[in-house]
Amino acid sequence: MTESIEAEKKRLRSLMRGELGRRLQGDLRERAARNAASRLFELPAYRRAGALLSYLPLPLEADTTPVNTRTLLDGKLLCLPRITGPGRLEICPVDPARSIPSQTAPGALGVAEPLGPALSLEDLAGRLSPERGLLVLAPGLAFSLGGGRLGRGGGYYDRLIPRLRAASLGRFGLWVAGFCFDFQVVPALPMDAWDAPVDFVLTGRT
Repeated sequence: MTESIEAEKKRLRSLMRGELGRRLQGDLRERAARNAASRLFELPAYRRAGALLSYLPLPLEADTTPVNTRTLLDGKLLCLPRITGPGRLEICPVDPARSIPSQTAPGALGVAEPLGPALSLEDLAGRLSPERGLLVLAPGLAFSLGGGRLGRGGGYYDRLIPRLRAASLGRFGLWVAGFCFDFQVVPALPMDAWDAPVDFVLTGRT
């Protein structure tokens, strides 16, 4: 990473954290979550997905509650990430017979994480096919129009997304969507070679 890219990323992270704190007033977060969920359910990628890898949001992240609830009602496999170490995530399936809060607890970063057993990428691939693929919702501080993603600096999704892409080759469809608020989408972002892009960005227009 060059010093100029590192400095620009640091500046943008600080700027976007400030914007999130300033803009997310009143019921904007809830309205954005409902709008983003409605748009997601209309996508061909959602209809073709047999599984959704979602997340449990931080207080200033786009809320995935409506998406997670509907995914289970639609009979799709819902998975959530869990931190296993620096920059490492594993994937855990959600039991549709139980509430999501009953299956989670505060994790390494104070974010709710699943408690159940993890699913290996091989086992995940066995549940999917080219016709029933995996849709991934990736959180982030900012996204670019070209699919660039600026995370919080831990590298979790920059490592997970390439692993998923490699596992999916010839085995199942894969779509990676940035999930955020409108104002988090910017014309361009500083990117290093190892920064994993998303296929498209989904926002909750308010």
